[in-house]
Amino acid sequence: KRVSLHLFVSVLAGSTGLLHCPHNPGDTLLMMTWWIRPLYKPPCFITILDSRSVNNCSERTMHENLSLKILKTHITDTGNYSCEVVNAHGTFHSSFMLQVLVPPSVSLTLNPAGFPECRTVGGISPSEISWIPESDDVITRREMSPDKTWTVISTYRVQIIPGREVTCNVSHPTFTHPQILTIVIPGKTLKILSFGERKKSQQGQ
Repeated sequence: KRVSLHLFVSVLAGSTGLLHCPHNPGDTLLMMTWWIRPLYKPPCFITILDSRSVNNCSERTMHENLSLKILKTHITDTGNYSCEVVNAHGTFHSSFMLQVLVPPSVSLTLNPAGFPECRTVGGISPSEISWIPESDDVITRREMSPDKTWTVISTYRVQIIPGREVTCNVSHPTFTHPQILTIVIPGKTLKILSFGERKKSQQGQ
């Protein structure tokens, strides 16, 4: 048996996941099996023998030539997948780790103590948060919910001066560009600017 490298694949929730088995036996295929072991639901398999196939997976999961297609991916599709190809030359095996990503919601507020707090909720995987100006006095907490999504809370604990701007920069695998929010504190009034609003404000000065 020859075992290939373990491959890592990420897809966005709701999109179609496609795993390509790298072994192509051509016309010599005797049997092929996809073994599916999700992290959050029971395992299943799809076997192709001659022109027949056996599939005890969900209707969203199907084989297409030597590939596996998963329609409208869910969080629960995250897990380990492997393809096994048998032909006259032997058995060939490849494995995949499929991660289904979900974008988080992002917010920026002042917490009860008066410190800026950047929060991302409902993401898979956890987001990364940084601040401008940079500071060593930042506390970041990560919590996984029962539905396997992440909440990330980052608190900027530097003393805030009225009129000062503090910017929260959020990165996540589902974001094409980092999301940027800025707090402006003129006296006791709190205002939150998006990156686009902030740029317009600067151009008008």
